[in-house]
Amino acid sequence: MLYVSPYIVNGLIFKFAITSTNAIYQLIVFLCKLFKRENVEVLERVHKRKWAVWIVSLTLVSLILGSCEMPEKKVHSGYTPVQDYDGKEFALPNGSEMSQLAKTHKEEVSEAALNYVKNTYHIKAKVTNLVGARDAVVAHLKSDELPTYYTSVIVDVADAKVTGNVSEVEGTVESSIMSGIYVKAYEKEFENLEAFCEKMAKEYPVIGMRNDAIERVHDLGVVRPYYYVSVLKEASLDAYNAYKKNHDITSKQLRTAIKEGSSEIDPSIVLTFYMKEKHRDPDGKLANQIIERFKTTKGFPPGMYTILVNSNEVLTRTGNDKSSKGTTPSKDEIHVN
Repeated sequence: MLYVSPYIVNGLIFKFAITSTNAIYQLIVFLCKLFKRENVEVLERVHKRKWAVWIVSLTLVSLILGSCEMPEKKVHSGYTPVQDYDGKEFALPNGSEMSQLAKTHKEEVSEAALNYVKNTYHIKAKVTNLVGARDAVVAHLKSDELPTYYTSVIVDVADAKVTGNVSEVEGTVESSIMSGIYVKAYEKEFENLEAFCEKMAKEYPVIGMRNDAIERVHDLGVVRPYYYVSVLKEASLDAYNAYKKNHDITSKQLRTAIKEGSSEIDPSIVLTFYMKEKHRDPDGKLANQIIERFKTTKGFPPGMYTILVNSNEVLTRTGNDKSSKGTTPSKDEIHVN
């Protein structure tokens, strides 16, 4: 069935209201026929009254959903409350065909992706999601060798067959590993950050993203329900190379390598809270309260912090927030030394 957005319909009806009640009537008749409901006798009677234009204008959506019996499931904003979001509908543009191929060739695609990271970076991982793209399947991966981090690789497809060629967006896997290295180097401080976020969720009406959604959607670095960490490999080549040589390296050794490195590391750490009430827009006042609480709390890992309170809803196809309030990256980030 053809779907007509209630927002578009409502805009049209108010536009027609200015010019002609007859135009409104004709439009509603058309919409009812569009949804296979042609008994419009009630509308005939309503149309005879001039003031009906405003009634029709304000109740158009109800008429379409009720009188025309448009199925409720068809009215979909494209957003999902974060507490209901599991990431299963996550998708990339032009990827529907390859998503189907990923289902029928799951083992083949997964094996190619895992072999790539094993042979190239000597890491063990598991596949958390396979997402179709143009002539390829993007494999989302999770590794628990360091504090858990996420990454992705691209498995090429040609003539409906997995070619065996695997690549990545330049630096994706290395930066993801570096995020895990950084979190391990500052384990205690990240425990403090985790405790702070959980405390805010108890004291304010905010929640975090579900772990199953994180596994299906995110693919770059350390991601937790309340925050994510982004660090480029180049930020600390000493620590990266030390881990590359010895995967059993201790937190203390990694921290020393970071502090004594030739370059200054300044990771981006983003705190992401979501409004707990379903469909609620972000509350700027609440965001400011959490920001002030953060500023007066000590013991966090060094980095540039962005603190956001997001809308309750996320875009179903991407997992991105609908809107947010809080600090602005590169403008009023909070620097923790």
